Amino acid sequence: MTNSPFKNIQILDGGLATELENRGHNLNDELWSARLLVDQPEEITAIHSEYLEAGADIVTSASYQATIKGFAQLGKRRSEAEKLIVRSVKLAQHACEKFAATNPKASSKLVAAGVGPFGAAQADGSEYTGAYEVSQNALREFHTERWRLLASANPDVMLCETIPSFDEAKILCELAGETELPVWISCSCQNEISISDGTPIETITKLILDSNVCGIGLNCTPPSLIAPLATRIRGTSHDVPLLVYPNSGETYQIKTRSWSGIAEIKEFSELAQHWVKIGVDVIGGCCRTTPAHIRSLSKALK
Repeated sequence: MTNSPFKNIQILDGGLATELENRGHNLNDELWSARLLVDQPEEITAIHSEYLEAGADIVTSASYQATIKGFAQLGKRRSEAEKLIVRSVKLAQHACEKFAATNPKASSKLVAAGVGPFGAAQADGSEYTGAYEVSQNALREFHTERWRLLASANPDVMLCETIPSFDEAKILCELAGETELPVWISCSCQNEISISDGTPIETITKLILDSNVCGIGLNCTPPSLIAPLATRIRGTSHDVPLLVYPNSGETYQIKTRSWSGIAEIKEFSELAQHWVKIGVDVIGGCCRTTPAHIRSLSKALK
């Protein structure tokens, strides 16, 4: 895929929670954007549609922080919570169907089921460190329950995102071996050489190459770190599909649960052109990116 850098590049969507907050929704709870699955699902569908109109080829379900436990705290029975998790994928599929109906000449759009890390469900910032105080069995149980529900909705790909630790990535690789659906694993990184728990990026790449996972990714990572990390991945393998969807460049402050810094859309798309030359196959945005970022990417890369 590196021979023709601007051929067959796929565009992933951008931040969902960011757009919900821009629409005036308060997401300051453990369910985050998944809370709207309960009472305002049409808002989630509308944002999926915005990203498709902006040029996204792939939209991600609103399931990053969706859990049985989280919905139970809203008073939902287990059966209701399970339906809400499945609904996250169905909403994205519905948005793709609507887009296809009004854009019959457009290429087919894909739905990625967002599989967030254990840390996201704790709402304590540990998805940026991988410092979990939980057994391997409990971690596997956490993922297995939600995995079954998301897979039952038949998404085009299972997108495990913001994975901060080797142990969690290993469990997800095991789950990938138990499904016929394509699986991508995307890690969060805090420096140029390793994922968030300090595991070298080459080690994670080898783990994925030796598993049933079909792609490796980098997300919720500053744009400035993408090139050196992607170069290291490509140094380990020239074949594994590589997706990157960094945050806007702003920094998340765990203590205040807020973001600081300035996001520059033009610079974001210019960096993306360099990432493609390194050998990146799928590019999108994570926290604090918007349809404007995706529109800029689409124009720059297609």
